[in-house]
Amino acid sequence: LKQIKEPWESHPDMVESLDWFAFGSLDFIEWFAEHNGWDAILEIGIGVLFVGVESKFQDLLGLSKRTSADARVIFRELHTRGIRTVASWVCGWDFHDHSNVWEDLNYLVALYPTYQQLTRLTPFPGTPLWDQVKQEGRLKEVPWEDMHFWSETGKQVGLEDHETLNIVEQGYDLLYRTWGPSMLRRLDVELSGYAHCLRSENPVLRDHKSKFFRTQCGMAWTLLPAMERFAPNGIVRRRARLIDRKYRATIGDPSPVQELLAR
Repeated sequence: LKQIKEPWESHPDMVESLDWFAFGSLDFIEWFAEHNGWDAILEIGIGVLFVGVESKFQDLLGLSKRTSADARVIFRELHTRGIRTVASWVCGWDFHDHSNVWEDLNYLVALYPTYQQLTRLTPFPGTPLWDQVKQEGRLKEVPWEDMHFWSETGKQVGLEDHETLNIVEQGYDLLYRTWGPSMLRRLDVELSGYAHCLRSENPVLRDHKSKFFRTQCGMAWTLLPAMERFAPNGIVRRRARLIDRKYRATIGDPSPVQELLAR
């Protein structure tokens, strides 16, 4: 960690444009924060974290990497620091059926991810899942060019094949109708990051990373009138107005140039 932070601390102006994309499991993110502090994720330049949520029902996944990490705490702490999230969720686990799949999806929506990757459970050659499904006789013949997260390479257990596709599509729509477009969520998260940096005792965050967030928020604000006008419902339209108030309270009134670009 020290080797990663030293270049930015020696050249703090670099932090004003640094915006790395990183991957992390819930458990490792929790472990890293416990040992280094949540601000360390921001200090090393990470701007977006792809987080494998996969399912609310972690105990049913049977994955050794899952323990007690609380996705709700992790997403809240990341968003407070302006770190955007890409939440990964999978539909079609063997335990998914009509009694729990919507609860699982709603859990993901409640995390307020900035972006999302919702997929169907898809066995790929060379993976343990492929071997398991093949052994159980549930493997389907799919051409290589059609092998992806939306294909039907394996027969589902508790849901019909078409249902998993429909649920994934409805999941994307639900996130949009609940929280609005990703750019609206991004503006909200980065405004929180700007405020957090201004309060920080770390001069790199307070004097330099804050400039990054201010610039990003300024550009995103120009899309706000369009996001409000074309909002899918009244809830999202109200959210756009509230985030506009948050912008003005945190940064100030938009400049004439921003107002012009927003028309």
